[in-house]
Amino acid sequence: MELTKVNEALNFYLHPQTFPVAVKMVSSAEEVPKKARQPLRDLGVPMPTCQGIALTRRYGWVMAMGKEDVYCPIGAVTLGFIPPMSKFMNGSFAVPNWLEDKEVRRKVIENAQV
Repeated sequence: MELTKVNEALNFYLHPQTFPVAVKMVSSAEEVPKKARQPLRDLGVPMPTCQGIALTRRYGWVMAMGKEDVYCPIGAVTLGFIPPMSKFMNGSFAVPNWLEDKEVRRKVIENAQV
């Protein structure tokens, strides 16, 4: 099925309030589309992966995120940019206020494992 037909069907049946998002993993910088925005280079800040995806959903931007662009250890490990260290797996890593409890962090990581 052509992507335009998929888009038409989604808009007809679902009426989404945001753009649909697809994720593509690339192995080299040459594979990144020229129009892609990178958080650190183009916006001046690294950011969590979820915020990069949110920018794509809300504004329809093509985003490219490499190791230097990702602020959150959960996103960096999930995408394979860095290997998980023991302090990450047991929940003793530091993150912003939204996950203050060590046991909650450990459970989030445990449940995020593929």
